Amino acid sequence: MAIAAKSPRPSDVSDGVERKVLPNGLTLLVKQSNNAPVAAIVVHYHTGYFQEEDRHGGIAHVIEHMVFKGTPSRPDQNQYAREIEELGGTLNASTGYEDTIYYVVVPSDGLEKAIEIQADALRNFMIDPDELAREIEVIVQEAEQKRDNPGAMLIESLYALAFDRHRIRRWRMGEAEALRDFRQETLREFLGLNYVPQSMAIAIVGDIDTGEALRLAAKYWGDLPGETTSRPVSPAEPERVGYRYRRMTGDTQQRLLIFGFPAPPFLHPDSAALSVLSALLSDGRSSRLNRHLKEEQQLVSSAWAGYDAMEQMGIFTLGAEASADDPLAAECGLWAEIALMKANPPDQNEMQRVKTRLEMRRLSAQEEVMGIARTLTTYEVRGGYRLADDLVEQILAVTAEDVQRVAQTYFDLNSASLVEYLPSGVMVPERNAEEIETALRQVVPARAVGARTEPDNVGSFLTSLKTMSDTRIVPLPGGGTLYFRPRYDLPLVSIEVALRGGRRRETRANCGITNLMAKSMLKGTANRDAEAIAAQIEGLGSGIGSSIGGDSFHFGIKLKRDVLQEGIKIFADVLANPTFPEAEVEREKQAVYAALRRKEDNGYALTYDLCMNACFGDQSYGLPGTGDVESIGRLKGDDLRAWHRTHLVAGNLHVGIVGDLSEEEAVALCNGLLPTGKLPDVALEPIHYLAFTEQVVERNKQQTAAFLSFRGADLQNDDRYALDVLAEIAAGLNGRFLRAVRGENGLAYTVMAAHWTRREAGSFIAYTSTAPENELRARVLLLAECERFRDFPVSDRELQTAKTSLQGRYVVGMQSFNAQSSELAGLCVNGLPPNETLIYLERTKQITTAQ
Repeated sequence: MAIAAKSPRPSDVSDGVERKVLPNGLTLLVKQSNNAPVAAIVVHYHTGYFQEEDRHGGIAHVIEHMVFKGTPSRPDQNQYAREIEELGGTLNASTGYEDTIYYVVVPSDGLEKAIEIQADALRNFMIDPDELAREIEVIVQEAEQKRDNPGAMLIESLYALAFDRHRIRRWRMGEAEALRDFRQETLREFLGLNYVPQSMAIAIVGDIDTGEALRLAAKYWGDLPGETTSRPVSPAEPERVGYRYRRMTGDTQQRLLIFGFPAPPFLHPDSAALSVLSALLSDGRSSRLNRHLKEEQQLVSSAWAGYDAMEQMGIFTLGAEASADDPLAAECGLWAEIALMKANPPDQNEMQRVKTRLEMRRLSAQEEVMGIARTLTTYEVRGGYRLADDLVEQILAVTAEDVQRVAQTYFDLNSASLVEYLPSGVMVPERNAEEIETALRQVVPARAVGARTEPDNVGSFLTSLKTMSDTRIVPLPGGGTLYFRPRYDLPLVSIEVALRGGRRRETRANCGITNLMAKSMLKGTANRDAEAIAAQIEGLGSGIGSSIGGDSFHFGIKLKRDVLQEGIKIFADVLANPTFPEAEVEREKQAVYAALRRKEDNGYALTYDLCMNACFGDQSYGLPGTGDVESIGRLKGDDLRAWHRTHLVAGNLHVGIVGDLSEEEAVALCNGLLPTGKLPDVALEPIHYLAFTEQVVERNKQQTAAFLSFRGADLQNDDRYALDVLAEIAAGLNGRFLRAVRGENGLAYTVMAAHWTRREAGSFIAYTSTAPENELRARVLLLAECERFRDFPVSDRELQTAKTSLQGRYVVGMQSFNAQSSELAGLCVNGLPPNETLIYLERTKQITTAQ
């Protein structure tokens, strides 16, 4: 079936942008994007950790926290967040090495109010000494939480080893003793040098009138005094010669390692080629590190490359999680790939795949207004917003010879640094830097890479979501159902397939089989081996994703329209014809074991699994979605084939499609996705919530992660509407749990709550991550807030803010093609109508304080 193009070539990110520099030096960028009735406002300060003197390390992040603490006209420290939530919006901020960004996303009919609120918060925030001291304790907890993250420890330890003078060498959140010394005048001195108009850019993107948005921005920011200051920068790093090495050990399950090489800054002529080199090495399943080190040699369970380019300098990193206790073989494997890249330029198929994926990312970056706004300000402060597209064009012009040249130029052991982070107690030979350098220098390229032969092949703004009424329900010939929604703003099509069963039908003996099956389906079909699947689908700029839920499991793909037919053939082949070769299944099991080790090092993930097991025991909802070592170890290719035959049948097919095509074309895409058949009826024991249980695992970490869970409502229970609103009151930007544990007592950085709903059960959960000595106090505070919920009605204002926040978050979250197709497939597989979310939001609007 031929599909005729319906959309013109999409505009560049920079097209249609109105740029205006105010008399005070502040730059405004405005772009109209009418796909959804939302608007994003990004205020971007070109200042971050690199602008801090050593004695003030972490101050930029402290200021980011203090911005949310009230102004003279909004003295309540929670008022900023509350007023944005009352508009149905979200807000957040981030501090990086060179930038601090504050953003708000709201329904577009609240644009002026949001600009006014954000301007007041950023221009007039107060620095109360007591509040500063309290918030610094929160930041200390955040930093300790980061020290429990093996990946964060690895990368920051590399920077400390690799750099002697540049400020990237410091622990970027600052050290506790120095943070506690900060005073009002310290912060104000930093603000006077860095929070000035000439170092700012503001972007407003969304369903707006461009002229009106410029007028509003000038109204609320135009009188900000323009000050001429010299932007602080870090001392430059001197050139050095000499390989560096450090080994760390700790309470971690992973065997991590990372190389660092000095690299050029952001606007250097070699930046584009280094970006392509990074993608060739580690972007996607068909990347060299994944193919060679993980799949073929099984030296690593994961490997990655990254080029971080900043204004003054850059760094190229190569990292891996080693499969063996001794990381030396993985280190030599990484260096062999570098030697290979230096000896032979990449082939044209590899180059084209990388560039096609880049083009796909350029399209995807235009799906959400927040992404567009952040892209515009990020490039504006570095030389002009048009760089967002100019640099992509430079990357598309990179040749294979360019890639080989930069590999030869920058990958030099004389300037390399290596950090290992290993579990305490592993039996690994002690080595010094000279011994490892000698081993690496003996590595030679193992093979030449040539061209491969591949087979042929909810308030007023809710009423303006007109696309919701465009969704069509289409019965499919094999017994499945399609939910289809046309969308023509970009030449993209997103397809999500959902199937009932999966984990709900798992037992303790085979838990994790659905996840292992889904991952292994990409490792070979009757028509394509694993390498061909990865190469072909990534050559189209796409990838096949999977996710496992409690009641269903999903597969998804997003394709450019002009490669839709080619892509759907590969997608259908993976769904319908996997062969589960035993060797490939064993390789994928090793990847699952690595994921289990990473989970052991992730306080949130580990504690979540413990909590669900405490709630449901060995019922399916209480089992870990990735399984455990024992259950995965028992599984064979035959088990996966049988599981696949049972579940992936046309009668169990539930599809959500959103994109640039007609209903007839969408139906045609579904034909032949799965073989004929019905999901067998199986007598499953009803799910029930267990009596009080506590589970504790002791680890040597800086923070204690803790979940509390109460019985919630299932998908058929109308109480879920009230519980969802209650969770929003507890966990919103101005939520009670956050205020009690973090805002008023400074006990934790992370505090959250949610009502988790499935077909047969639900849980109301609260989570904290805090210093071990504070965990019991934090728990008592959370339980006290739960008692308040039980014994006293919430306020009318809290209730209304929660409702508006739920509605606004839905609109903001539904901008992308993927989000929309995933939602449709989820509704379809649960037997809910395609407008269920609008029904849900209407029901939550009716919730009372008594409920």
